[in-house]
Amino acid sequence: MPKLNYGQAFGKIGIPTLGGRGTLWCGIDPEGVLVLMAHKNYFRKFRTEQGQVLRYIDLGSPEPSNSHPVQASLNLLEEYFQPGRHIILLEAEMKTDGGPQAAAAFDHATGKAFNARFTSFHRPSGRIECDIESRFDI
Repeated sequence: MPKLNYGQAFGKIGIPTLGGRGTLWCGIDPEGVLVLMAHKNYFRKFRTEQGQVLRYIDLGSPEPSNSHPVQASLNLLEEYFQPGRHIILLEAEMKTDGGPQAAAAFDHATGKAFNARFTSFHRPSGRIECDIESRFDI
């Protein structure tokens, strides 16, 4: 499994400008789809009457950091968000989960990506929920 740095992962999906200290968590790809660097630990499996489903649930934080990258990322998510709208999630392993004082610390992207649909987004906390439709490699 590859270990991609931030810029490599976004570059493989057509967003060559993200990467480096202070970068956003997300960007818009050439087709107009939001792409989010997604924490691997927040992908969860659920059983339903239709079988097993995969969801992405980032609970956010009661008080997200006021740092520019955090607030700019949340603003972009808020502008893009509509229930059912397509989003691409790039799976990443993190060094830390983050919290009110600091965002999660990125380690590497795994090379896995997911086509998903937004189900909910809560701007004040940064809570994000998505239903996963399919997986692909970048």
